[in-house]
Amino acid sequence: MNRRMRHVLWALIGLLVLAWTGSAFAEPCLSPYVKRLAGPEKYLYVVAVDADAKDNDFLTVIDVNLASATYGRVLTTVDLGSGNNEPHHMGFTDDRTRIWLGTLFSKRLFIIDVATDPAQPRIIKTIEDITALTGLHGPHTYYALPGRMLLTFLSSADGNPPGGLAEFTNDGQLIRVFKNPASTPYAYDVAIKPEINRMITSSFTPYRNYSKPLSQWDMKDGGNTLLVWEQRAAPHGLHRR
Repeated sequence: MNRRMRHVLWALIGLLVLAWTGSAFAEPCLSPYVKRLAGPEKYLYVVAVDADAKDNDFLTVIDVNLASATYGRVLTTVDLGSGNNEPHHMGFTDDRTRIWLGTLFSKRLFIIDVATDPAQPRIIKTIEDITALTGLHGPHTYYALPGRMLLTFLSSADGNPPGGLAEFTNDGQLIRVFKNPASTPYAYDVAIKPEINRMITSSFTPYRNYSKPLSQWDMKDGGNTLLVWEQRAAPHGLHRR
């Protein structure tokens, strides 16, 4: 077992579990627009950093098929091509063919094909500077819409508030950007209830704060508000209430 494999259990910084080993119908955290599973997931995708910070960040594929002879083992890793990105959350596109994976420290964002061969994912696109593209920094949540992805960002390009939202096609083409209003500049997470035409965004802290060691954080530099949006109202499809 190489050093990367030995370190994977110690390097689960910013992981998001994108598989379910129990009921195929218990997926309450996913966007309602994501295609639901027809059976239990076979693979678990975990993003990690190298424990020694010497090698590149990577995506790990773990076998979670209970009937498999390699159940619970790491099957492969996908080198992200660079390190020190602080990879954080991930999200499926609505058709489950791709994973969007972003980073909190660098400006890179990765789109990964998990449909062609789920056991051997591959990077199909790297956006090297998501900040230059959107005017926002620190993507946090990757939320599927029909044929699109909605991303929350913790900061503006300079690492300060306001954060905001950016909408993309599933293959990574920017559609539009929404910055938080000046009165509620902090951004964090997002969830949508399409049946009642509502979207909720929450608040956290910007890059200027979370980039420091936790002991140096300014605990007053953060938000405590929720924004309620009309999802389908207004020409651009989103309207803050």
